[in-house]
Amino acid sequence: MNPLDVKRFSAAGFLAALFWTVLSGPVGAVVPGSSGAAPDGLSHPSLTAPADDTRPVMTVAWPDTLVNPYDAFTIHETIAALKERLRGYRIRTATFAAAESAEQLERLRPDFIFARSVFPLDAGVSSVRIATRRLKGLAEAERAVGAAFVVRSDSHYRTLRDLKDRTVFSSLPTAIDGWLAAERVFRREGIDPTRLFARVVRRNNDYPDVVGAILSGRADMAVVPACLLETLGDEGLADVSGLRVLESEESKSAPVIPCRYSTELYPDISLLALPHAPSEMVRDMTIAILSLRNTAGAEWLTNVSHAGVDALLKELQLGPWAYLRDMSPAALYARHRTAFWLAAGLLLFLIFNELRLDRLVRRRTEDLRRSMAEQERLSAVAAATRTQLAMFERRSVVQQMSGMIAHEINAPVGAIRTWAALARIKCPTAAVADPAAAEALSNALSRIDGEATRIADIVSRVRKYARREHERVAICELDAIVESAVRAYRAEERSDARVPINVAVAERQAGVFGQPLELEVLVLNLVRNAASAVRRLDCLKGPEVAVGVELVRGADGRWRITVENPGPVLSAQVFEKLNARAEGLACEVLDGEADRETSEGLGLGLTICRGIADSHGATLRFEARPEGGVRATVEIDAAGPAGEDTEGRKTMKVNEQGEDA
Repeated sequence: MNPLDVKRFSAAGFLAALFWTVLSGPVGAVVPGSSGAAPDGLSHPSLTAPADDTRPVMTVAWPDTLVNPYDAFTIHETIAALKERLRGYRIRTATFAAAESAEQLERLRPDFIFARSVFPLDAGVSSVRIATRRLKGLAEAERAVGAAFVVRSDSHYRTLRDLKDRTVFSSLPTAIDGWLAAERVFRREGIDPTRLFARVVRRNNDYPDVVGAILSGRADMAVVPACLLETLGDEGLADVSGLRVLESEESKSAPVIPCRYSTELYPDISLLALPHAPSEMVRDMTIAILSLRNTAGAEWLTNVSHAGVDALLKELQLGPWAYLRDMSPAALYARHRTAFWLAAGLLLFLIFNELRLDRLVRRRTEDLRRSMAEQERLSAVAAATRTQLAMFERRSVVQQMSGMIAHEINAPVGAIRTWAALARIKCPTAAVADPAAAEALSNALSRIDGEATRIADIVSRVRKYARREHERVAICELDAIVESAVRAYRAEERSDARVPINVAVAERQAGVFGQPLELEVLVLNLVRNAASAVRRLDCLKGPEVAVGVELVRGADGRWRITVENPGPVLSAQVFEKLNARAEGLACEVLDGEADRETSEGLGLGLTICRGIADSHGATLRFEARPEGGVRATVEIDAAGPAGEDTEGRKTMKVNEQGEDA
């Protein structure tokens, strides 16, 4: 039989079903059945059962959403057929409001329910599905009902988006062959019906309410069950020739049912058993319903998949999935508790890992900083060692050169003394007639011999210094040594190139422990370097420019010799190099750049100064003057009383020329 035959009953049968539907009692009215014949209608006022009827009562109910002429007719036929097969039960029927299903089912306590496939999930009713109806001629019971989007044939609407700001009529929003199926299509096409359509009007019945609205032009589109238009047209109940369906691609190419439809298809009406129904009664009902092979143009089957219905409700967030609409923090936490804790755990792990990495980075950075500091310290030590080695190497060169020079000078010095002695012998003063000339000649020869002797002594000291040999030290007068060094400088300089030297000796008989000649060389070299620095400062030439030499006794009991000269303000780096390296003083005092003039002679003066200071246990230090220039300070231990130095060593006193006093 064609599926449309389910709807194709006679006009009289249709009107009778419609009549009993309209005249049926209020929702919840119960009709006691009889074993002999079906009731005249689906529902009417209660009748009193015979007192001697002791059969168990079987209550069958259905929601008011099924009370329409078509479903009423099929349920009427099905109930009549079940009564014939279940004569051992007194069957009563009832309807209930789907909107209040939980309360009314609790009051009616039916054993079985005829309902659409979405009812138990949408209403939250605990039940067991016994069988599902399949219309004759359909291959799949899982795909039997759906919805059709109906528009007028003369309209230009071809897609849902063409209906923007239009009016749509539909049956109840819980109908799976109506608005529910349509809403899934809207969602999948990204359409929000509340924004696309100007108005959505709900009606209780598809026919005549919804169909009448599209025929009259009050609706631009109607959402009705699939196959409804074909049934109305075949029965002559409505002129549907001016209507068309916005068919789905499946309906156009490979339809599953012989009707035009616009949505996916879902299972038809199901028979549900409630938990309180006796097991024997459920068994008998199952056997009876499955034995109906061709009642009202349909049969009932078990093991019909309702996965499509479950997917529909989940996608629309209805029924058991209505909680998905709740987006409150508590609901989100309840739905995604596992993911939340996993995310929280991952976040904590990342935080702890970040803290660990930060701590590790800080520790590694500190290690690197210490390593770099240690490397810098070692580099500084290595540089200082290299400087010291260079100084030792330079001193070695000085010693070798001093030895060679002293060896070569001894011969001419000896020759000078010999020629002086020969002149005294060959030209005695008695041979000179003029007494004044004779005295001058005698003094000249004596001075020549004395200076030659001094030269020889200096050469001897240099040779001893070169060989690192030291004679016995003695107490010497530091004030006399300073004055002698200044006189020596004045004697060796030309009067026109001589720099004024201001000498301030605060103490007399400044006894120190050392070699007077070496100390004189130390002071003389410092004075020379200071005078050389002053001569190079052209902008500072004038009578007020002078080199100061000061001798004072410090608070620590040491004698301090200060030699200072004016000049530019130098940086701390220059003085650091000056105190750390054995270089020529003039090169550092000016601007730190060795020019051609000051670089001559390898800077031996300062090297000799440092060597003499070291051999006498003295300190040699260079520092900046506040007004500019350099101050050289030599500090040496003062000799103690009774010919002892500050360390209690016995000494002998010598005069300025180094002779024993």
